[in-house]
Amino acid sequence: THLDPKNQVNWTKDRSNQLAALTSLHRTALVSTVACGIQNYELTLRCVKIGYEVALELIRFDFVHLASYLESPLIVLVLALQNTPKRHWGVLEHKLYTKLLSHTAKAGAMSRNISPVITVLNNFYPEVVSTDAAEVSASRPPE
Repeated sequence: THLDPKNQVNWTKDRSNQLAALTSLHRTALVSTVACGIQNYELTLRCVKIGYEVALELIRFDFVHLASYLESPLIVLVLALQNTPKRHWGVLEHKLYTKLLSHTAKAGAMSRNISPVITVLNNFYPEVVSTDAAEVSASRPPE
C-alpha cells in the first residue's frame, strides 16, 4: 500500500496502472464530449461504454478514495449520454445510463460535492429536483 503525500490517496493497486486508468477515463470523457458536439453519436456511445468500463475497474478497486477523482469524468459521461438522442440508444445504453447515474450520485456523496450531481439529476427529473430544492430552500431559517 502506498500513500501519496500530496493528496493522501490510498494507492493499493499499482500506482502507475491506476494513474493510467484515471488518465484514460478523463481522456475518454473528453472525447465523448467532442463526439457529442460534432453529433457523432455512434462514437459518443462507444466512448461512454469504454469510459464506463474503465470507471468500473477503478470503482471496484477503491471507490471511497477515488470518488473525488471519478465524479467529474462520470458526470461528463452522463451528460454526453443525455445529449445523445434516444433513437440512438439500445437496451445497453439505458442500463449504462442508470448505472452511470447511480455511480455519479455515490461519488458525489462520498466526495461531499453533490452540487454537480444535482445539476445532472435536474436534467433527469427536472420537476422532482426543482421541487425538492425549493422545499429545502423554503425550510431554511432566514439569515
